[in-house]
Formats: sequence, structure tokens, C-alpha cells
Amino acid sequence: MKSHHANPARESRPSLLVFAFFLLAFAAAAHAQQPPRMRPGDRPTDAEMQRVFLERNLHITARRHAEIIRKRDAEDEKRVTAVRQQLILEQVRKDYRAIQELNKRMLLSFLGGSPDYRVISKDAVELGRSAARLKQNLALPPPPEDQKPQQTYADGLALAPMLRVLDTRVVSFVNNPFFQNPNVLDMENTNKARRDLEDIISLSRDIRRNASRMQKVVYNSR
Repeated sequence: MKSHHANPARESRPSLLVFAFFLLAFAAAAHAQQPPRMRPGDRPTDAEMQRVFLERNLHITARRHAEIIRKRDAEDEKRVTAVRQQLILEQVRKDYRAIQELNKRMLLSFLGGSPDYRVISKDAVELGRSAARLKQNLALPPPPEDQKPQQTYADGLALAPMLRVLDTRVVSFVNNPFFQNPNVLDMENTNKARRDLEDIISLSRDIRRNASRMQKVVYNSR
């Protein structure tokens, strides 16, 4: 049976927030209930001096608690951002390796003489997904407005040529100088990486359709 323990860090923040609002409300109420202003020459009573002292301290305490809450929120946001960036980096590394392994496996399977079209179709889907995630997580800049449209591949193209073109695009992408120093924004290399990924995604989709078609042909010929 799981035991649920309260998180002190999470519980303290609402408590501090409620306490800060309470102090501000109390100080505002005290200020609203203050008596009329004294005339020149009047001497404040002890009660009036205590009220002014209490009101001043309430405001100071409330501001301090509000500042503590703001600092904790900023620290939490910074930690969440760091964790999110780390997860994205790990996913990029995983997909970077995946497109190479899947591409190699599909090419070897087809060139081996007895290709398994079902496996090729499945691998093409996974490769396309990895390439799409890479395009999103790398946040590559959009193409220039004057850039010519990328080459498209006819769906009826034979499977072997498409696999060879896919191999050249994967090799071009993984060897892009962009990955050697990603902190330096080189528009030529980043544009090339984006075009390679778009070609990989398009080719993966066409290879999957072609392999599925070939699988049906082989099945019906038996």
C-alpha cells in the first residue's frame, strides 16, 4: 500500500501566500479605521503610536513574504526549464542515433536479396517519426522566402532508388557541421539540416507506402 507524504516545499508556498494576503488585508483594514488626522500641536496618544507602528510592520512583513514567494516561483520555473531542456536533449540524441540505425537496417534488408517489406515499412514509419521530432526539437529556422522548393519524390518511384536517396540524406544530415558546434548559428548549415530532415520525412512516407504495396504483391503471388 502506497503511503502519501506531504511535500513541505509545496505546502509552505500557499501558507506564505495566505499569510502575506492576511497581513496586507489587516494593514489595509487598520489604515481604513484610523481616526481623523490630528491638528497641529496635538500630541499622539500611545494607542495611536502603537497603531502606526503595527501598521508599518505589517506592511514590511507582507512585502517580505511576497518577495520570498516570487523568488521561490522564479527558482521553480528555472528548475522546470532546465529539466525540460535536458529531456529534449536526450530525445534529440536518441532520434539522432535512431535514424542512422533504421536507415542502415532498411538498406541492408533490401540489398540482402530477400527483403522483408513488412519490416521495411515499419522501420520507415519509425524513421519518419524520429526525423519529425528532430525537426521540432532542434527548432531549425524556417527557409528563406526566396529559397526554391525542395525536390519531391514520386510515389511510384522504385523502392531501391528511394532507399539509396534516403541513405544519402541521412548521411548528409548526421555529418552536418551544425552538430559539431550547435551554439554557433550558421544559416547555410542549419538550412541544409532542415532540408535534409524534410527530405527524410518525405522519403520515409513514400518508402512506407511502396513497401506496403510490395508486401501485398508478394502475399498475393503466393
